[in-house]
Amino acid sequence: MVIYADKRSKEIIELILQKLPEADFDIKSPEADSCIHDTLSASVCGDHAYIVECYDERGGVTVKEFNNYDDFFYEILSFVISCISIEYERSERLNRDKSTDFRRLYFNKEIELFKRFGDNYSSRKEKEIAEILMKYPKI
Repeated sequence: MVIYADKRSKEIIELILQKLPEADFDIKSPEADSCIHDTLSASVCGDHAYIVECYDERGGVTVKEFNNYDDFFYEILSFVISCISIEYERSERLNRDKSTDFRRLYFNKEIELFKRFGDNYSSRKEKEIAEILMKYPKI
Protein backbone atom coordinates (compact mmCIF):
# COMPACT_ATOMS: atom_id res chain seq x y z
CA MET A 1 0.00 0.00 0.00
CA VAL A 2 1.05 3.58 -0.53
CA ILE A 3 0.71 6.66 1.63
CA TYR A 4 1.48 9.99 0.02
CA ALA A 5 2.85 12.56 2.43
CA ASP A 6 4.58 15.89 2.52
CA LYS A 7 7.76 16.25 4.59
CA ARG A 8 6.05 17.04 7.91
CA SER A 9 3.41 14.32 7.50
CA LYS A 10 6.06 11.79 6.51
CA GLU A 11 7.75 12.21 9.90
CA ILE A 12 4.45 11.41 11.66
CA ILE A 13 3.78 8.39 9.47
CA GLU A 14 7.31 7.07 10.00
CA LEU A 15 6.73 7.22 13.78
CA ILE A 16 3.60 5.11 13.34
CA LEU A 17 5.31 2.57 11.09
CA GLN A 18 8.19 2.12 13.56
CA LYS A 19 5.75 0.59 16.03
CA LEU A 20 3.96 -1.44 13.37
CA PRO A 21 6.67 -3.50 11.66
CA GLU A 22 3.99 -5.73 10.11
CA ALA A 23 2.74 -2.75 8.07
CA ASP A 24 3.72 -2.90 4.42
CA PHE A 25 3.52 0.71 3.25
CA ASP A 26 5.55 2.87 0.93
CA ILE A 27 5.65 6.57 1.76
CA LYS A 28 5.90 8.71 -1.35
CA SER A 29 5.83 12.40 -2.10
CA PRO A 30 2.44 13.62 -3.35
CA GLU A 31 1.99 13.98 -7.07
CA ALA A 32 -0.87 15.29 -9.18
CA ASP A 33 -2.18 11.78 -9.78
CA SER A 34 -1.35 10.37 -6.35
CA CYS A 35 -4.94 9.77 -5.28
CA ILE A 36 -5.72 6.26 -6.43
CA HIS A 37 -7.85 3.44 -4.99
CA ASP A 38 -7.14 2.63 -1.31
CA THR A 39 -4.54 5.32 -0.70
CA LEU A 40 -4.17 8.14 1.75
CA SER A 41 -2.50 11.47 1.17
CA ALA A 42 -1.47 13.55 4.18
CA SER A 43 -0.33 17.15 4.35
CA VAL A 44 0.46 19.65 7.10
CA CYS A 45 0.03 23.35 6.29
CA GLY A 46 0.71 25.74 9.17
CA ASP A 47 -1.68 24.94 12.02
CA HIS A 48 -3.88 22.70 9.87
CA ALA A 49 -3.46 19.18 8.61
CA TYR A 50 -5.29 17.48 5.79
CA ILE A 51 -5.94 13.91 4.77
CA VAL A 52 -7.30 12.92 1.39
CA GLU A 53 -8.65 9.37 1.30
CA CYS A 54 -9.27 7.69 -2.03
CA TYR A 55 -11.51 4.77 -1.44
CA ASP A 56 -12.98 3.37 -4.62
CA GLU A 57 -12.12 2.61 -8.20
CA ARG A 58 -14.43 5.36 -9.47
CA GLY A 59 -12.36 8.04 -7.79
CA GLY A 60 -14.41 8.63 -4.64
CA VAL A 61 -12.50 11.03 -2.41
CA THR A 62 -12.91 12.31 1.12
CA VAL A 63 -10.98 15.33 2.37
CA LYS A 64 -10.61 15.78 6.12
CA GLU A 65 -9.20 18.84 7.82
CA PHE A 66 -7.68 18.69 11.30
CA ASN A 67 -6.97 21.48 13.72
CA ASN A 68 -5.08 19.34 16.22
CA TYR A 69 -2.26 16.85 16.05
CA ASP A 70 -3.98 14.07 18.02
CA ASP A 71 -6.90 13.75 15.63
CA PHE A 72 -4.60 13.89 12.61
CA PHE A 73 -2.30 11.24 14.11
CA TYR A 74 -5.29 9.07 15.08
CA GLU A 75 -6.75 9.19 11.57
CA ILE A 76 -3.48 8.10 9.96
CA LEU A 77 -3.04 5.44 12.62
CA SER A 78 -6.58 4.17 11.97
CA PHE A 79 -5.88 3.87 8.25
CA VAL A 80 -2.66 1.90 8.74
CA ILE A 81 -4.07 -0.34 11.48
CA SER A 82 -7.23 -1.02 9.50
CA CYS A 83 -5.16 -2.27 6.56
CA ILE A 84 -3.12 -4.54 8.81
CA SER A 85 -6.24 -5.84 10.57
CA ILE A 86 -8.02 -6.61 7.32
CA GLU A 87 -5.06 -8.66 6.11
CA TYR A 88 -4.89 -10.43 9.47
CA GLU A 89 -8.59 -11.29 9.37
CA ARG A 90 -8.26 -12.58 5.81
CA SER A 91 -5.31 -14.80 6.71
CA GLU A 92 -7.12 -16.20 9.75
CA ARG A 93 -10.46 -16.69 7.99
CA LEU A 94 -9.88 -20.35 7.21
CA ASN A 95 -8.87 -21.18 10.79
CA ARG A 96 -11.88 -19.76 12.57
CA ASP A 97 -15.35 -21.02 13.37
CA LYS A 98 -17.64 -20.02 10.49
CA SER A 99 -20.41 -18.98 12.88
CA THR A 100 -18.16 -16.35 14.49
CA ASP A 101 -18.68 -12.77 13.37
CA PHE A 102 -15.59 -11.90 11.29
CA ARG A 103 -15.59 -8.40 12.77
CA ARG A 104 -14.57 -9.78 16.18
CA LEU A 105 -11.24 -11.00 14.84
CA TYR A 106 -10.74 -7.73 12.94
CA PHE A 107 -11.70 -5.53 15.92
CA ASN A 108 -9.55 -7.51 18.37
CA LYS A 109 -6.54 -7.06 16.09
CA GLU A 110 -7.22 -3.33 15.82
CA ILE A 111 -7.34 -2.95 19.60
CA GLU A 112 -4.16 -5.00 20.01
CA LEU A 113 -2.31 -2.74 17.56
CA PHE A 114 -3.74 0.50 18.98
CA LYS A 115 -2.42 -0.47 22.43
CA ARG A 116 1.11 -0.03 21.08
CA PHE A 117 0.39 3.69 20.91
CA GLY A 118 -1.03 4.20 24.41
CA ASP A 119 -4.25 4.01 26.34
CA ASN A 120 -5.72 7.21 24.94
CA TYR A 121 -5.69 5.83 21.39
CA SER A 122 -6.74 2.28 22.28
CA SER A 123 -9.59 3.44 24.51
CA ARG A 124 -10.81 5.76 21.76
CA LYS A 125 -10.85 2.82 19.32
CA GLU A 126 -12.54 0.54 21.88
CA LYS A 127 -15.30 3.14 22.28
CA GLU A 128 -15.79 3.37 18.51
CA ILE A 129 -15.99 -0.42 18.24
CA ALA A 130 -18.48 -0.65 21.12
CA GLU A 131 -20.70 1.89 19.35
CA ILE A 132 -20.52 -0.07 16.08
CA LEU A 133 -21.40 -3.35 17.81
CA MET A 134 -24.25 -1.72 19.70
CA LYS A 135 -25.69 -0.25 16.52
CA TYR A 136 -24.99 -3.36 14.39
CA PRO A 137 -24.76 -6.28 16.84
CA LYS A 138 -24.24 -9.10 14.35
CA ILE A 139 -23.75 -9.51 10.67
